[in-house]
Amino acid sequence: MGLIIILAILGPFITWSGLHLMKKANHILKWPQIEVTLIKKGAKYTDKPGGSRSARHEIDVTYNFDFDGVKYTNTSYSFVTTLYPEEKAISKAENLPDIMKAYVNPNDPNDSFLVAPSLIFAYIITGLGISFLVGLTVLIIQAQF
Repeated sequence: MGLIIILAILGPFITWSGLHLMKKANHILKWPQIEVTLIKKGAKYTDKPGGSRSARHEIDVTYNFDFDGVKYTNTSYSFVTTLYPEEKAISKAENLPDIMKAYVNPNDPNDSFLVAPSLIFAYIITGLGISFLVGLTVLIIQAQF
């Protein structure tokens, strides 16, 4: 009975999260890519949830770009925060080119990301949620017999 309750709660939530991530990722991938100049590359400690005890750092960047004749500065590396051990975050940041492309929201250029969101991750999350729902269905059917 406990497993049924867990699957009934987690299945819809995980499925919805994956579908929401997929929708947001597809939306971002349609934004124009604008050339940006990185003015800061490094890593910063974070207390955001996720990651292991050793993976508590995220890539810390600042970049400038022009959009429709207006200069912008942003610090968003990715739509999804990925945590790394400090050395790996520093290495990934230092290996970024000084000039690269960013996805820029044409309706709000302050909303931009250097790295495209991963649709694969969204598919995996959605698939996990659906598998929970299938498992829930199987358990309910088995409980009736």
